Amino acid sequence: MAEPDNLKVVFRLLEFFREEFRREEEAGFPLLSKIPDTMLAAQLAYYKSLPPVDRADYVDYMAHRACGGFDWLVSFPAIDHTKHSFFPRRSEWLLSANRYWNIGRSVPHLRALISQFMIDMKRDGVSQIPQVEFDRASAMKPIKAPELRKRVREALKQLGYRKIDEKGSLLCQQGTIEFRVDIDCGGRRQLGYAVTRPDCSNGHYPCRFVYEGFFAGTNGDWDSIFEDNVDAAFEAFTEAVKRSYELPDKIRAAVLWQL
Repeated sequence: MAEPDNLKVVFRLLEFFREEFRREEEAGFPLLSKIPDTMLAAQLAYYKSLPPVDRADYVDYMAHRACGGFDWLVSFPAIDHTKHSFFPRRSEWLLSANRYWNIGRSVPHLRALISQFMIDMKRDGVSQIPQVEFDRASAMKPIKAPELRKRVREALKQLGYRKIDEKGSLLCQQGTIEFRVDIDCGGRRQLGYAVTRPDCSNGHYPCRFVYEGFFAGTNGDWDSIFEDNVDAAFEAFTEAVKRSYELPDKIRAAVLWQL
């Protein structure tokens, strides 16, 4: 059984994440809707399709899930989100979200489609991928990795970008807050990001913050940046990084007062 003060911390942290979700929802998800992550968009569409009672359960589950990553930060008993009533529905949630997945805007999928079509044609002279799908995918204009990295550095100048450190992280500083942004442009993602702070560690390694992950369980794997949305995408990137590095201090302020 948790001590009374620890229970206060647990309740306040849960309410912090519920309130973050409510605030974003009441505003119409202005940041999350700009993030070019097709799975995040699918998760939000799935959430909006739920009846009110299920929405409340989803939000409460995501709050419990988010809390599980912060027991080291404010010293409270670990929360097991797998015990939440919504957890058994997670497979339904993921399968349902796939109905809303706009796979035609996912750059890794488009690249795989183009590659498979060309392999098929070279080997057999025919492909199960329709020509019209290949032509559509080939006509898309995704932003490539060198341009993405350049835009990342430009965006982070607004957040005190100083240099690339010896591990390849982008070192930034806002006031007294130092933080690092790790970037990955490959694999299943077009642009992946995560924020770490040297004062936020579980004792073994720095904890990674991805703001939108607390709303939909996503990992900061952006996969849908094209010529027609790149400017909006990097406006969202700057704001997402800012909210990510601010998150630990907001949590401390929200849960540790008058304990």
